[in-house]
Amino acid sequence: MRLSVLVLLILLTSCGRVTKSDNNSVEKNEDGFASVYDTLQKISLPLKWDPTVWRDLAALHQDKYGITNNDWQFTKHPYGILADKESYKAIIFISQTETGSPILMTIGRDQNPIDTLDILGDWGGNDPSYGVSEIAEINSDLSITLLDSISSWELDDKGNRLEDSKDLKIKLDRYRILDNGKIKKTN
Repeated sequence: MRLSVLVLLILLTSCGRVTKSDNNSVEKNEDGFASVYDTLQKISLPLKWDPTVWRDLAALHQDKYGITNNDWQFTKHPYGILADKESYKAIIFISQTETGSPILMTIGRDQNPIDTLDILGDWGGNDPSYGVSEIAEINSDLSITLLDSISSWELDDKGNRLEDSKDLKIKLDRYRILDNGKIKKTN
């Protein structure tokens, strides 16, 4: 009987999720559910990323895990976890694009994707008639703001920008991660 109670207590106390804290020790949290992503670093919120900040963070991540440029695999190289809720986990993955941009994916208790959102787009390219500047903000309440400044120019016969022809368009999108893990556009 004592052995049964002891086994039951061990099982009950081990049902919470396990996460890695900043000092690499393991701590238990009862809010989430167990998954293969539980050892990911927790991303501090609020955060503000632009392509330069993200490129540096992704390069550090790549170096830490020995990932080569030919080895980017969307679901094999998650970057970190934004939220671990009762019904979903919000995880940042590194995309397979040339720029390795961040992708937010929510994953349900069944370990299947619920929703995805490109956090920063593909800002690479060498077209002199086009330029993009992006900023992504994710707040503690899991609201997301994506700001894109898109500039375009006419080109002269040699392919140089005609600076006086600059056209600037601003795109602002807001999202929120809902309690069910869906990502909803709010504007």
